[in-house]
Amino acid sequence: MVSEACQTLFNYSKIGACCDDYMQDQLIILMALAEGRSQIRCRRLTSHTKTAIYVTELLLGVKFEITTLDDGCSIISCEGIGYTPKHLKSSCS
Repeated sequence: MVSEACQTLFNYSKIGACCDDYMQDQLIILMALAEGRSQIRCRRLTSHTKTAIYVTELLLGVKFEITTLDDGCSIISCEGIGYTPKHLKSSCS
C-alpha cells in the first residue's frame, strides 16, 4: 500500500500536477474566492471538477479557463472575486 501511494505521488510530481484527481474539485471554490488569478495544473478534469466549475461559475459569476496541454494535462485558471469575511474586514482596517 505504501509503495502504491509513493508511486502515485511520483507520477503526479513527474507531470507537474499540484493536486491529484480527488483534490482538484475541492480547489475550485477556493480559487474563485481568492483575490487575483489562481491556476492549477492537473491531469484530466474529473466529472466532479467539471460540476464544481459549473456551479461555482453560476453562484459567483467567475469564469474558469481550461487549457488542455499536449501531454494530456490541464491548466485550470480563474480570476477570483477577492472575498473577505466581514469579521476579518473590520479587524484588518
